[in-house]
Amino acid sequence: MKFPSDQQRAIRTLESKQRGLTPGMLFGRLKTLYILRYSFMIVALWVTMEIGQLWATLLIFGIMIGVTLADIGWMWGLVRGWAFTSKVLDWSKVEQYARGETPESADLSGQM
Repeated sequence: MKFPSDQQRAIRTLESKQRGLTPGMLFGRLKTLYILRYSFMIVALWVTMEIGQLWATLLIFGIMIGVTLADIGWMWGLVRGWAFTSKVLDWSKVEQYARGETPESADLSGQM
């Protein structure tokens, strides 16, 4: 999966500012990942059931539930923290990034 550029991330941040950040919006942005993840796990469940490995079937099912709950918690945390995040963001810099510009005062020392 390709990591989004600063411009793409800025555009998404502005969309979130405009429409509000919701779990549905986050899920929509990651739907391809979820489709691939659950397709793989469903195939793995089917294979383990076919070969009669109940322990492996239960393990994979447990992993599916755990991953789903972790994702829901992550999304809920982002949504709950959005009110604060939207207050402290420098929206003029976000808009500059969205236009493909790099603000002069951008501190890139924290990037890898």
